[in-house]
Amino acid sequence: MVATGAKTAQTPASSGRATVPVYLVAADRPGTPPRLRLFRQYLPATIASGSTGAAATAEAAVATAMTGRPGWTNVWGERHVTDVRVTPTRISITLDDGPVRQVSAEESRLGVASLVWTATAAAKSNVPVTITGGSGGRVLGTLKSGGTWRRASGSPRRPSSPPSGSTSPGPGPRWAPAR
Repeated sequence: MVATGAKTAQTPASSGRATVPVYLVAADRPGTPPRLRLFRQYLPATIASGSTGAAATAEAAVATAMTGRPGWTNVWGERHVTDVRVTPTRISITLDDGPVRQVSAEESRLGVASLVWTATAAAKSNVPVTITGGSGGRVLGTLKSGGTWRRASGSPRRPSSPPSGSTSPGPGPRWAPAR
């Protein structure tokens, strides 16, 4: 089954909560400057009423990843996801046209990686991810709207390690621009 979008799912369902995989940006050690990494957590998310399938789950997970949480680095500011579409060959994420946060190249890279890893994990599909939306033709920092990214090979050594209390988390997920 192809999930065409969270808003246009094929079978209706009531809104509900689901526990979804979410990759968040956080410092893995105190210090100046802090070393930022991605960490995976399973968090509750709200799936919109009438939405089902991979696209609905991915949209709920991406929205959760973009929300600031105490102890995590919020690189997205007040930005929000407006749509997620999942096909067998691609995931497309559309963000609102809110102000694009000016963050470092590393924060931009990790912010986009958090959406790529979150969307592919929630949709259970390791395909390229296209992210569009944002003022000035950018999605975050200097990264351009319409870019396509995908997970690189490999996985984090300890993906579910939270930043607090973690003494030796893995290097974090790798990602690469899709070709």
